Amino acid sequence: MISQKPPVLKTVRPLKIPGRDVDWQRALCKNADNPDRFHVDDYGDMKRITDEAIAMCNTPCPIKNECFIYGYENRLDGVWGGTTSRQRNQMRKKGMAA
Repeated sequence: MISQKPPVLKTVRPLKIPGRDVDWQRALCKNADNPDRFHVDDYGDMKRITDEAIAMCNTPCPIKNECFIYGYENRLDGVWGGTTSRQRNQMRKKGMAA
């Protein structure tokens, strides 16, 4: 399965989440020194990098909730809204809604 990468936050128009206007320009990760850290998951050697990405989300980011919803509903890989794809998959299995 090919991992989907999020938009380049410095140039993208706001992505749509039904019923919400999200200004992705407010995301703290848009200025990350290594934006690729958000495209990995918490497996093996990548755990430290993933933990760094999650820490940035928990700073707190002003759009963390919307980011989580976007990653959850679109079944994206990597860190979205302070969660990994593994965590979001576990939430789905438990029947939790975004």
